[in-house]
Amino acid sequence: MFNVVDQFGMLWDVLGDSEEFYDAERIIRRVEYDRGRPIFLIFYWHGDESNISRRLSIVADAQDLQNITRSYSFSQKVGIDQVFIALPERVTKTASWVIEKLISASFLIDHDTRDFGYRYETNNGSYIDSLSIDTGGMESYSLYSV
Repeated sequence: MFNVVDQFGMLWDVLGDSEEFYDAERIIRRVEYDRGRPIFLIFYWHGDESNISRRLSIVADAQDLQNITRSYSFSQKVGIDQVFIALPERVTKTASWVIEKLISASFLIDHDTRDFGYRYETNNGSYIDSLSIDTGGMESYSLYSV
């Protein structure tokens, strides 16, 4: 887990009264990332009643997202405020990255063919990220859910 320092040396620390969506947009514009996978922005709080700070972590792997959210679920000192997903144009079929609030993420697998992929449910819809043309026979395993 880390606070984000961008290439200009600015430390992104989320303030308690900030609007996380605008922070997510601003961060994605300034982060250099050339892979075609989604990026997850996890806004979370850390501390106790007397000293709570708000932080941000960025991961580019759905399994890492699952590990982080599971570890935070059983802690009284850390909790997740919101998770955003930055979807590449390969997934959204648009001309640029799309940032949306993540509702759920699932791992999809076809045990017969070993094809796999991911399903992302956001506040604006559903996205499938899979090389397989037919995702109908794939089993779904939850990685994240609000």
